[in-house]
Amino acid sequence: MEAQRALIAQKTIRAPFDGVLGIRKVNLGQFINPGDPIVSLQALDPIYLDFTLPERQVGQVLPGTAIRATVDALPGQVFEGKVTAVEPQVDAATRNFKVQATLDNGEYNLRPGAFAHVGFDTGDSRKVVVVPQTAISFNPYGNAVYVIQDVQRAEGEKDAQGKPLTGKKLVVRQRFVKTGATRGDLIAVTEGLKPGERVATTGLLKLRNDAEVVVNNKVQPVIEAQPKPENR
Repeated sequence: MEAQRALIAQKTIRAPFDGVLGIRKVNLGQFINPGDPIVSLQALDPIYLDFTLPERQVGQVLPGTAIRATVDALPGQVFEGKVTAVEPQVDAATRNFKVQATLDNGEYNLRPGAFAHVGFDTGDSRKVVVVPQTAISFNPYGNAVYVIQDVQRAEGEKDAQGKPLTGKKLVVRQRFVKTGATRGDLIAVTEGLKPGERVATTGLLKLRNDAEVVVNNKVQPVIEAQPKPENR
């Protein structure tokens, strides 16, 4: 009798933890093999949020760091949590590392598999030089910008009609820079550019060193720190 009770107990399916069941994937009376999926079981409170960060922020996020998260399904609501685990290894392919945060979800507003926007404080605020991302020429050997400078015309310069030209002209010169974090359409330049210097934001493929240019600020790309493109 005890052996029969043990055999019956083995046929009783019990959840290993408390959670919410989804839609069953088997029918009544169906024979189930070991390993067959029966139903989805999700533990919703607390809920874990996994995200990745670039390797330069390895020392900025630690277990216990407070984070803020938003989801597209609930606009305007901010969910707070704390980092509970940090992957010690950096992915050699992407140069990113994984972080896991835990959030309270007593009302079951957050669901597994949803996409979230994560933010956290990295320290005191600081001033940086920012330019549109369209102004950066991204290359394997280094990122560069084209700086616009005033240069005195050389003697004997003429226009296309042969008329002599005098005064100053605008030329572009390529300069390698080091870039930092990005936010929307903007990117920070940590080295190589000073505040107030002018850079070309469009037409970089047509430019070369010492090429004469004309500035036309009437045609500018959209530059926003928090772009909100239309959903078409």
